[in-house]
Amino acid sequence: MNSISVIGTGAIGGYYGAKLAESGFDVHFLLNSDYEFVRQNGLSVQSPDGDIFLNKVNAWKDPGQMPKCDLILITLKTTVNYLLNDILPKAASKNSKILVLQNGLDTDKDSADTLPENEIFGGLCSIACNKVGPGKIKHISYNEIRMGQYLRDGKAAGITESLKQISRLLNSAGIKTVLNENITEARWRKLVWNIAFNGLTTVYDCHTQTIMKTPEYRQRAINIMGEAIKAANSCGIKIEKSYIDKMVALTDSMAPYKPSMKLDFENNRPLEMDVIYYRALAYAKKNNCSIPHIEKLSLELDTLTRR
Repeated sequence: MNSISVIGTGAIGGYYGAKLAESGFDVHFLLNSDYEFVRQNGLSVQSPDGDIFLNKVNAWKDPGQMPKCDLILITLKTTVNYLLNDILPKAASKNSKILVLQNGLDTDKDSADTLPENEIFGGLCSIACNKVGPGKIKHISYNEIRMGQYLRDGKAAGITESLKQISRLLNSAGIKTVLNENITEARWRKLVWNIAFNGLTTVYDCHTQTIMKTPEYRQRAINIMGEAIKAANSCGIKIEKSYIDKMVALTDSMAPYKPSMKLDFENNRPLEMDVIYYRALAYAKKNNCSIPHIEKLSLELDTLTRR
């Protein structure tokens, strides 16, 4: 695999695409509002691991004009996943491998439903980076993708040869990977943190350290994480209760951080409510699993967005 398409060149797509292009891969970027700027001025990444500047960028605005690459990275916000029905059939060949770098539940399924014959992989990015201007990405810390192959029957795929091939490709560009036998379990595990801290920092208009240092907020985060584990268990995904302690310790040790939902709210962008809240609530309801703390937070976020 030598050719790569990046579908959605925001913070995540811009960072990983730039890393791959700098390493010599033939990378093509699908852009929307930044298309003219990046085409004329290039793409830059400021990073503690070393700055990157791509002077000449394979920038595209029409997916139908893009070459059909070996690997396609889906880095769109999930709020516009409905666009995949139009983009992917134009951008992918039947041999293209699809790596979905999106948060939330069932985002791999969104791409799999559009491309039923292609191999689909899910990736969860542990990274702090933001888009700070047109064609400008600031990488703050972390650089790891936890990834696994997605099977349409929902079963664990194991560590497949195709998964290892993509991992080696990313590793060669300085991108760390951790391979998972069950990408659905990995998504639920990341949701345990996201469903608490994305919502609470948005509702309370603060960063993560405010949540951790305010006893009422801290306990609320713990309650929400406990319910997320309960919902996962109701779906047959076994996550141990001690996982909460691990997430609390991790967040205590982090520098003050604003999760993506908080940044989206500050910038008047749609919130990723569906994949982080509504789908979890739907699974819980289907399995007669009561999660009132998550339901309350979801309603508070709905009220904020209506305002």
